[in-house]
Amino acid sequence: MTDRKSARFNVLITVMAFLITAAVVLSGAYVQEGYDIQVGMVSQAKYVAPARTRNRVATERNKAAAQEAAAKMDPLIERDNVANEKIKNSVAEFFTEVSELRAQLAAESAAAVEAAIAEAAAAEAAAAAEAAAEAAALAEAEAEAAETALITDEGEAQEEEAEPSPSPTPTPTPSPTPSPTPTPTPIPVLSVRLNDSQRERLLELDGASYDAFTAKVKAATDSMLDNNILEIDAKTLADVEREVDEQDLSADLRTIAGTIISTFLTSNVIIDEEATKNAREERAAKYDEVYYLKSQTIIDQGDIITEEAYAAMEDLGLVKRNYMNLWLVAGMSILLALIFSLIIVYLYFYYPNAFRGKKDTLLLFSLYLLVILVTRALVGLPYQFLPILLFAMLIAILYETKMSLVLSLGVTVICLLIHKGDIEFLTYFILSGLFVSLISRYMTEYNKIIIVSVLTFAANLFIALSVSLFFEKKYSNEIMMSALYAAIGGFVSILFCIGSSPLWETVFGVVTNFRLIDLTNPGNPLLRKLTLEAPGTYHHSLIVANLAEAAAMEIGANSSVARVGGYYHDIGKLKHPRYFSENQLGEIKNPHDEMDPKTSAAVIRDHVTYGLELAADYKLPSVIRDIIAQHHGNSLIKYFFIKASNASNEDKPVKIDEKDFRYDQSVPRSKEAAVVMLADTAEAAVRSMIPSGKSMAEVEAFVRALVKDKMEDGQLLESGMTIKDIETVIQSFMHVFKGMYHDRIPYPTAEVKDGSEAGSEPGQPKTLDLRAERKKRKGRAGR
Repeated sequence: MTDRKSARFNVLITVMAFLITAAVVLSGAYVQEGYDIQVGMVSQAKYVAPARTRNRVATERNKAAAQEAAAKMDPLIERDNVANEKIKNSVAEFFTEVSELRAQLAAESAAAVEAAIAEAAAAEAAAAAEAAAEAAALAEAEAEAAETALITDEGEAQEEEAEPSPSPTPTPTPSPTPSPTPTPTPIPVLSVRLNDSQRERLLELDGASYDAFTAKVKAATDSMLDNNILEIDAKTLADVEREVDEQDLSADLRTIAGTIISTFLTSNVIIDEEATKNAREERAAKYDEVYYLKSQTIIDQGDIITEEAYAAMEDLGLVKRNYMNLWLVAGMSILLALIFSLIIVYLYFYYPNAFRGKKDTLLLFSLYLLVILVTRALVGLPYQFLPILLFAMLIAILYETKMSLVLSLGVTVICLLIHKGDIEFLTYFILSGLFVSLISRYMTEYNKIIIVSVLTFAANLFIALSVSLFFEKKYSNEIMMSALYAAIGGFVSILFCIGSSPLWETVFGVVTNFRLIDLTNPGNPLLRKLTLEAPGTYHHSLIVANLAEAAAMEIGANSSVARVGGYYHDIGKLKHPRYFSENQLGEIKNPHDEMDPKTSAAVIRDHVTYGLELAADYKLPSVIRDIIAQHHGNSLIKYFFIKASNASNEDKPVKIDEKDFRYDQSVPRSKEAAVVMLADTAEAAVRSMIPSGKSMAEVEAFVRALVKDKMEDGQLLESGMTIKDIETVIQSFMHVFKGMYHDRIPYPTAEVKDGSEAGSEPGQPKTLDLRAERKKRKGRAGR
């Protein structure tokens, strides 16, 4: 239930952190900063590009010009010889048609002329015959008239002598009949659309002129077909006219020739559609990208703000928007979700037990919130003063170095969005964050704080200087000032880190190495009390601390926490020190001999409860309290359980509840607590075995049996330790034990010749065990 509540609390805090981060980013430099300008306004200031920026309008203009040029590109073609032959054949067929018509018309004309001539000759003969008949009739009439006139004249001769007689009327000679004109034959329609006069002109050409005309038209056609003709447009017709003009023809014949060629002219090429498309796309892609270089003037003071300048400033985020860009919000939300997700997954896999307590979650949330809010407040100042390095230091000290490396990277990206950073910003904080995370482990040692401060100052100076030189590609006083800002920012971060550590310890109960070092001081009141009132337990705790520290270091756990946990794990024995064997110095009577096993187990179990009370009174860190509570877990107090079981027999059966002989705390939930549990168990066992003369091999076998018993009892299930970790812990214990209980040179034996010892014969030497003799003397002195 507790874990479920902690999980819900962690989810709630994560959602709050996400929403606050989104609000801070949306109110940060990338979104809210900018100048209130419009196209067509007079610029009130000089605006320069803070970084290399694409000139969107000029680039789009170049792109449109490239696309227009691509559209105007001639298609990729190849000559169609079949079409050329077809055109030539059509022209030849036309002239064949004309030649045939000319021949037909010539034949018809000749026949008509002959018929007309014959008709005219017949008409002339008829006319001549008629004229002859008329002449004969006239002659006869004249003869009759003459005879009549002779008679009359003789009777009237005298009357007519006074008056002249009229001349005789001549008989008219008939005129010759004109030759008949042949009827004209209608001009047939040709396959080329010509008007009547053009057709008549073409058909009436004499043979030589017609042959010359035909040759010139064909020559002009061949000349046109030497070119690639894509379509018959105005340009093509103009080319036809030019080719015809080059031929030596009269104006009317040039017109006829042009009409003939234009009629039969068609496209004589084949278009390669795929190649044409690719070529046009390639041409459309060939345009220059236009950029404003860093520090280049976009618009000068007093100039009219153009669309080009406005677009560049808008792309740079220099234009103040009166609306919220939904795409920006969507991108920001996705980006923040990715960052949060990666960090949560990292913490889940590598620090699953780090945030089971609400205080741990609140501490991380508070540190994160402090960093992003201060970053938002410092927008406009040099980025070297941002508290990102302080965050990395605090995480490294309050939690762990590897956690600091990952979390500081995520915070760096988020602060970049808030402060409107660039590649220099990102590179500097990645490198300097990596450095301070690694070196912060030495900040907890007072004699190394000055060295760490100097190294941080120098490292930040050179990191910032090298980053600026690389990206700026020049040296300037501004670059040197930025490097000094970075060095000062790193130094100030160390001061704030050391100065604020007690605050985090007090408010959130977190333990730092500063606090752990204080707790290992022999002058600490609680340790001093343990030394005076339970010296055996104190000595036992020192050995457990050494064992736990060495083992924790080997498996990657917090060795400092394990050491301090070893010091304080048995402080609860201060309540009844004489009830624990290590404090029964020289006593013959054991208090448990007069107690029933259940009561003895309750007294033993109570040392954990009382230890937690003392830890609360002396304000020990929560991580140390956890070790005190969990160093026995809920294991069985076997000695008194077996004693109670042996006391129960068939005559007097006693009901034994195993629960009465088990510790009532939770099993170890961290590697440090588990290491202290195993160290406590191993030390007590080895301490009892070494005086018995057991070998190290026997000791190791016994330690392995004890560890196996803890595993089978389920005491290590929630500790996060692997089988490999447990084996490493055992090997580490044995390494320490071999150093503590190393083999000694055997003491020499002495010869006793007085025969004073019982069982010895006078005059015979006796072997004396000096170690046993020393124990006897010590025992007699104690009594």
